[in-house]
Amino acid sequence: MRKLNASTIARDYQFTLTSLREDILDIFLKGKKPLKAYEVISLIQEEKARANIKPISVYRVLDFFMKKKLVHKLQSNSSFFLCKRKSCLDHAHITTFLICKKCDQVEEIGDARLMSTFSSLLKNHNFKITTDHLELNGFCSQCQ
Repeated sequence: MRKLNASTIARDYQFTLTSLREDILDIFLKGKKPLKAYEVISLIQEEKARANIKPISVYRVLDFFMKKKLVHKLQSNSSFFLCKRKSCLDHAHITTFLICKKCDQVEEIGDARLMSTFSSLLKNHNFKITTDHLELNGFCSQCQ
């Protein structure tokens, strides 16, 4: 298995790797939990010695990564994390996030049976969703 780094991600997702994109990817690759945008900014300032980073620039990169399906945004707490599954590139896919309320870890799951159940439920109720994920909050096995 090859080591995941910013250059590999940029090549796999077919985008130009600017210095800010690389810095943000490095932060997410090292991270253990989802981060709010201002946490990303603080970490870039600390770890990358970029004191003059503009928040709007970070938000633009995060938005770009979300459009590429490389980063997910949790609506429940406005935090971002790196996608761990390339299947998210499938636009018809609904991802489920299991979010631990104690340690903030997020497990990203995609289950064909769950997808089928959601699809049937939505069709039966003639309901069109406007999000690509479902967030379930609780306690992970480590925190129970």
